[in-house]
Amino acid sequence: MIAANKAGCHEITTTEESKANIGFNINWCVWFELAKKMDVPEACLANCYADDLVYPDYFKSLGIKYSREGTLAQGKKCCDIRFEKI
Repeated sequence: MIAANKAGCHEITTTEESKANIGFNINWCVWFELAKKMDVPEACLANCYADDLVYPDYFKSLGIKYSREGTLAQGKKCCDIRFEKI
């Protein structure tokens, strides 16, 4: 998250951090901004959808539950991501 912030790819704030859980909000996303600049903000939805397809099973195999309520591209105020140790 620190690297993404420093690189300017995302603006991220941590909402929860413990040994069992981590949560963060992506408040600004370079991929969403690029899609908006090309006048097709809905194009970013494919990235978000891919996360929802891949991440749950991938992280579950590592003993981690991935969840997200919404994304910037879906019109939410942020992408609210949470990882929880199973």
